[in-house]
Amino acid sequence: MSNPPLVVVARMGTTIRPKQVTKTTSYSALVTDEVIRANHATTPFTITLPAATGSKRYIRVKNIGAASVTVARAGSDTIDGATSVVLAQWGKVSLFDAAAGAWDTH
Repeated sequence: MSNPPLVVVARMGTTIRPKQVTKTTSYSALVTDEVIRANHATTPFTITLPAATGSKRYIRVKNIGAASVTVARAGSDTIDGATSVVLAQWGKVSLFDAAAGAWDTH
């Protein structure tokens, strides 16, 4: 299954862009975040997801820095049954809020 597009054309001449943030240290993602760019040259850090509620929203994380980035669950949630996903430089993951307590990767 391919990732859904990051840019959606709503009507001719109107483009909707996802909310994007860039982080260089550990960060607790907000429910309004859509794209998180992780960027640090030397120090690994963690992006913690908001609690999965079954909202059907996506959060995308891309590591553009040389240090690894861990995408971690909130509380007892799971990410494809695991507690976290580790991204090396240029690694990316699309996370889908599938159900209460469960994030799926796409």
